[in-house]
Amino acid sequence: MDYGAAADEYEKATAELNLPKDDNGFPGLPEPDEETQYQEGVGIIQAQYYWQCAWEKEWLTAQGEDDARAKIALTELKKASKMKYMSKEHLDDQGRSDFLAYLDRAILGDPSGFQMDYTANCQHSERK
Repeated sequence: MDYGAAADEYEKATAELNLPKDDNGFPGLPEPDEETQYQEGVGIIQAQYYWQCAWEKEWLTAQGEDDARAKIALTELKKASKMKYMSKEHLDDQGRSDFLAYLDRAILGDPSGFQMDYTANCQHSERK
């Protein structure tokens, strides 16, 4: 599929995802510098991954400061394991296992897993 089809897929996926109230919204699928072909599903995966990063950031910001916001963030993050980007077709067993371990730690109040994931994988997707 071309960029336009992948971007449409991304936009459709965002319509089904909630973001934290202070998030500025989905940034859109980045435009390539040259003509590029995309695998079907890439728009969905990119949107869902942005969603995960937004909720990890929300939990990291709220935990220990605002219990209600932190609880909402964890409730959202618990949905991840049923999403397409966490499926075997898109993420290996180790990646799924790591995320679930980070989630378990967060439920117990330990930010280390989500902090490591956010720092390593999410900051690049924030708007400048």
